[in-house]
Amino acid sequence: MRFYLLAVSLCSTLTLSFAQDFRARVRDRGLWGYIDLSGQWVISARYEDAYNFSEDLAAAKSNGLWGFMDKSGEWVIKPAYKEVGNFSGDLAKVRENRLWGYINREGEWSIPENYTDCGDFRENAARVQNESGLWGYIDHEGNWLILPRFIEAHDFSEGLALVAIEAGYGYVDREGNWAIKPFFPKAESFYNGLARVKGSGLRWGFILPSGDWKISPGFIDAGDFYEDWARASLQTDWGFINREGEWMIYPQYVAVSDFQEGIAAAQKGMKLGYINTKGEWLIEPQFDYAGSFSRGVARVKKSRKWGYIHTSGEWMIEPSYSEAEDFVEVGSAVMGGKE
Repeated sequence: MRFYLLAVSLCSTLTLSFAQDFRARVRDRGLWGYIDLSGQWVISARYEDAYNFSEDLAAAKSNGLWGFMDKSGEWVIKPAYKEVGNFSGDLAKVRENRLWGYINREGEWSIPENYTDCGDFRENAARVQNESGLWGYIDHEGNWLILPRFIEAHDFSEGLALVAIEAGYGYVDREGNWAIKPFFPKAESFYNGLARVKGSGLRWGFILPSGDWKISPGFIDAGDFYEDWARASLQTDWGFINREGEWMIYPQYVAVSDFQEGIAAAQKGMKLGYINTKGEWLIEPQFDYAGSFSRGVARVKKSRKWGYIHTSGEWMIEPSYSEAEDFVEVGSAVMGGKE
């Protein structure tokens, strides 16, 4: 059996407030719906698939097609699409037939179906792929910001976009100029001022926006920096390094998530629990899956069912769902897909 853990998302030291509208997507008897913090259904399980709410709308699938609903579960844009993304900047990517385009909140086309693939809008730009297989970037009106010339492209992050040409991976600015030349065999987007890239020895290190090495490549695998710590691996076990590349917790875990608010999920043997920044167990390994703590609540899987716990390890919602996702505040914008 394989066990997975989810990278911990941004959280607060405060627990979730019942005065705010937090909802989680859960699956019951094969269908998806939304629950509140008490475990009560806000929108009953009746969708074949569903995304989190983003900008007050959520995508959901019914009878094989996707549409968008409001917070009450009423259709705002009736199901008509084969694939969709989340609303971001009042636009959502959708595919009605073979090609993708973007619709507004009324379900009208804002950018026609012109692309074989595309991304959500990030930092006022969206990556799109033309029928020749090359990627470029457009603005909210569909005008080209950067003409298609990349074999791979990622969302803009911290002012730079990770792209690839035949020579390798590099980073461009909003004018399409190379900020960091494309010579890395593999790379990831910038996050918290650093980007993970593979050096010539095919090991991971971290670079600055200038392209200079901050931490020389030496890791078999690594994650982004959260709270000035990053998970990293030299062989098979995982530990944590600081922004100077020094070990703060030596590799000793089968798998780990990122630290958030001083807590990280970690796997020992076949089960997962949670550790503090000293590597001490806050919650002993007992879960098949340890999800994100967000404002003091995390989703976990135990005995083939999903539920939600507090940082104390006590159950907030007993495990009773076949699948479950994190609690998200309705009205916020999400960062991709089903997040």
